[in-house]
Amino acid sequence: MKLALIGGHGHHSLLQLAAPGGNLELVALAGDGRDNEVLKFQSSPAWHSGVACFSHFEQMLDEVQPGIVSIGCQYAFHAAACRAALARNIPAVCEKPVANTLEELEELDVLSRSSQARVIPEFTMRWQPAFSAAASAVRSGGIGDVVLVSGQKSYPFKTRPSFYQTRETYCGTIPWVGIHAIDFVRWCSGREYETVTAIHGNHSQPDYPGCEDHAVLLCEMSGGACAVITADFLRPTTAPSRNDDRLRIMGTRGSLEVRDGVCRLCEEGSPERLLTMPEQDAAQGLLDCALGQSAFLTWHDAHVATRLALLARDSADRREKQTFPSAPTIL
Repeated sequence: MKLALIGGHGHHSLLQLAAPGGNLELVALAGDGRDNEVLKFQSSPAWHSGVACFSHFEQMLDEVQPGIVSIGCQYAFHAAACRAALARNIPAVCEKPVANTLEELEELDVLSRSSQARVIPEFTMRWQPAFSAAASAVRSGGIGDVVLVSGQKSYPFKTRPSFYQTRETYCGTIPWVGIHAIDFVRWCSGREYETVTAIHGNHSQPDYPGCEDHAVLLCEMSGGACAVITADFLRPTTAPSRNDDRLRIMGTRGSLEVRDGVCRLCEEGSPERLLTMPEQDAAQGLLDCALGQSAFLTWHDAHVATRLALLARDSADRREKQTFPSAPTIL
């Protein structure tokens, strides 16, 4: 299957499947209209002399007609590329956030209903065994009814591209970093968001005023549950791992915790035990979801997480609570 890339930022997980021996073939690259960072993939194992390079992604999509497109623009500009793919019925895996405004998000939602294709976000943490084990344990009823959830994403700042300096190009830390925790809190707990109140700010990076170094979300969820989500760029560079991702779910009959890539379950009356799940291929999983061969991750999941992230960013900017539209509980 032919793979095309738009933009040179983010993870572009599908490239892993276009390396020699993979089931995708990289056929074309196009910039996002902001820079030419996409050309760095000329050094990728997936690169070969037959890859075509385009200045405009619409032209690339029309001429190449790929079977799948991977989108990774400067983070505030994904919606235009998603629109272009959906309008041409080309499935896409897109870096987050898929949209930078609620208006863009609703436009994509309308377009997705008429398109034969779908856009899937790079929520790769769903394929990590510890988070899969947590979701399975909650659905089995082992901890009873979910009451309290906390999620964390923490990174060192190190050196970041210049587009992080402004909100207009970066999008904000809640939609870029916090959105992973927004998704895994919802997915693992099986609860839907109802309201969000958020705070964010920048204490450590004066040269990057558009990039918040911390954010905190307080969410009311369905079934009377509540969640606290934090995201930051404050992790020391000397820490033992690059990122510090955590999940804690407290239920009426037990608790579980994901930390350091391990899921621990403690049920009332039983000693704590470790939960394991098989390793999974996130890149293949994303491809399967984009092609409609799996419902493990859907456009609805992208829409919910992106909407909550954008509402949380608005809440933090305005210092006011935001209400999330009602939605059915995940089963």
